[in-house]
Amino acid sequence: MREVDSAAGRGSGVTDSGVSYPVGRFPLTPMQSGMLYHQVRGSEQGQGFDLEQLVIRTSEEIVPEAFTRAAGLLLSRHPVLRTRFIWNSGEEPMQEIAHAAEPMVEWVDCETVAESAREHDFQFRLVVDRERGMDLSRVSPVRLNVFRYGAGETRILLTVHHAVVDGRSFAFLLEDLFALYESEIGVSASLPFRANSDFREFVAWQAWNDFETQSGAFWKEQLAGFTAPTPLMVNDLPDVPKESAGWQKEVALSQEETRVLEGLAEEAGVTMNALVQAAWSILLAKYSGEEDVVFGGTRACRKSSLPVVEQAVGIFINTLPVRAEVSSEKTLRQLLAELRTQWVAMRDHEHTPLAQIQAWSDLEPGQSLFESILVFESFDLGERMKAKGGSWARREVELYEKSNMPLTVAAYHGSRLRIKIEFAQDQFSAATIERMLGHLRELFGQFPRSLDAEIGKLHVATSPEIIDLCREWATPRKFTVPGSLVSWFESQVELTPHRVALTFQNREWTYAALNAEANRVARVLREGAGVERNQIVGLCVDRSPEIVIGILGILKAGAAYLPIDLAYPKERLLWMLEDSEAPVLLTQKGLADRVPKTTKAKVLTFEEVSECKVETGNLGVAMEGADLAYIIYTSGSTGKPKGCRVTHENVARLMASTQEWFQFGEEDVWTLFHSFAFDFSVWEIWGALLYGGRLVVVPYDITRSPEEFYQLLSSEGVTVLNQTPSAFYQLIEAERKNGLSSQALKLREVIFGGEALELE
Repeated sequence: MREVDSAAGRGSGVTDSGVSYPVGRFPLTPMQSGMLYHQVRGSEQGQGFDLEQLVIRTSEEIVPEAFTRAAGLLLSRHPVLRTRFIWNSGEEPMQEIAHAAEPMVEWVDCETVAESAREHDFQFRLVVDRERGMDLSRVSPVRLNVFRYGAGETRILLTVHHAVVDGRSFAFLLEDLFALYESEIGVSASLPFRANSDFREFVAWQAWNDFETQSGAFWKEQLAGFTAPTPLMVNDLPDVPKESAGWQKEVALSQEETRVLEGLAEEAGVTMNALVQAAWSILLAKYSGEEDVVFGGTRACRKSSLPVVEQAVGIFINTLPVRAEVSSEKTLRQLLAELRTQWVAMRDHEHTPLAQIQAWSDLEPGQSLFESILVFESFDLGERMKAKGGSWARREVELYEKSNMPLTVAAYHGSRLRIKIEFAQDQFSAATIERMLGHLRELFGQFPRSLDAEIGKLHVATSPEIIDLCREWATPRKFTVPGSLVSWFESQVELTPHRVALTFQNREWTYAALNAEANRVARVLREGAGVERNQIVGLCVDRSPEIVIGILGILKAGAAYLPIDLAYPKERLLWMLEDSEAPVLLTQKGLADRVPKTTKAKVLTFEEVSECKVETGNLGVAMEGADLAYIIYTSGSTGKPKGCRVTHENVARLMASTQEWFQFGEEDVWTLFHSFAFDFSVWEIWGALLYGGRLVVVPYDITRSPEEFYQLLSSEGVTVLNQTPSAFYQLIEAERKNGLSSQALKLREVIFGGEALELE
């Protein structure tokens, strides 16, 4: 492209309409600044970000001279198409509009390409054009390529940088270009009226606004408490080369499906935009496992600034954070209403620069507010152009885009709702994006019958995926599991009788010694207290080896244990004992006066057990996998606590099915860190004892001191650590504050449970 008189401050440029545009440099909008940054960075990496490729397929014979003149007139008609950008290290980037610019039009003869190969050939040329990039330092970030395939087929590629035009400008550009062309070849054409818009006026208007005063409070409230971007949990590496996979995929609903959704939106009192936002919010929530999600929403911003920009060619859009609370109990109708209310409320604040909004948020500096953008257009460009009739009825228009975001979802609402996803190929494969589109379509299919249904009842799995799940993943897996936890444990005792099984402070028990202690408890329960198979025995002990000895003894007696934690309210514990009809409560002498008094449960202490003269060999009580192992009660937040019955087989299958992941063994050292009334303790106890490992009972005081617990992990050589995320965060903080070295640890696995985990 040849620059014509682009120097700043050299008087006025005159367009074909006779309107004067003063020449001079002026600042970039925040949106342009972001695009320029990614353009410069992308040019270094060959990414081709923010190039808009408009493709017109036509059977017309395009006259080169007339088309080139029309392209030149298009640049004259729209000043922003004669923009160039100036940037130097350490200086604020600027832009200027030249007096004039010559169009770059290239003609490519493709007549030798076989008809069957044309599509592949053209897609390759699109990639080449994109990777060619755009030099924004030269006048006019626009170029045209005309590919003549012969046999009445021509494909015109209009490439323009997003830093000068937005999506609403595309129809204006195409309409004007071909009206000018038809005029040049002598066809009567009406050149549409365009408002006289100087982009510098819009830039000055933006700079004049005091966004902190006008919008600071709004955005601070909007993002209060949001501390980390919603992760795109479907990331994977590309499985096909870039040239063949493309950078975008799309799906289109049928006209009937679209009409049904339009009716749904009308019934809910929202727009189709809100419907698409709801689908994307739900998908993000299901992918990430989070109920509070944020994504970017692009707004046209044409009706809220200067009146002249509504029909102007330029870039007036802004991308803003959209926050959705997607709780499982909320109905789709409620979510739609909330999203619509939020979108309307943004209208008075839609020009706020994203960088400013980010600074007002609770995110760490440098973190992005979102990793995905949703763009909604209330029209389909191809349909809009075809609807103009005349020559446009014979032309096909397509748009190819590539933003700098990892994922951009574009929705076009024409006679058919069309969803397109642009994606970063170093983060997503084409197969992943196609699956994502399938999930969106699945949600749209459920929406019409789910307006008042809870969001948690919506699913994203498509029919083929459900079939695959049933055929492959849901097929029962075969595990070699002994009939009960007792028989499994006793087999381990035979294998490693002299290996240390349990430690507490300075005391230790071998597998043989632990087995003997448990057998003593079991015999007293059966022979002295009359406990029978599948009865329930309450267990109330402090943090000591008696937790493990008591559990093993109760199970060996053929019974199931009910954990009683004195930290719980006495009324709750009494209800549990009464409801479970436990005939015996096994406790320690020092706790006997604190346990709830019940007429149903006889109190038996470990001290009494130790005084009994009984054999300590295995009892051989007949047990099956279906026998009860323990009962654990719900919190009772929605009424009285309810007991959940867990069998030997339930626990055994858990341990057997995860063994191929973790490969637990005799060299592993575990901690019993959690309350035995919290079922995370079940994993800790049996993960050690069923595989010949060593279980370290952590004293209560140490569980409340992250620093001391860290030292215990080091001194005991713990290899498998099980933690809730909140407890683990405290451990990280203790390491940081006290300058502790993780090199002193021998951990090989850290397993989280009990709470939601923030991956970062």
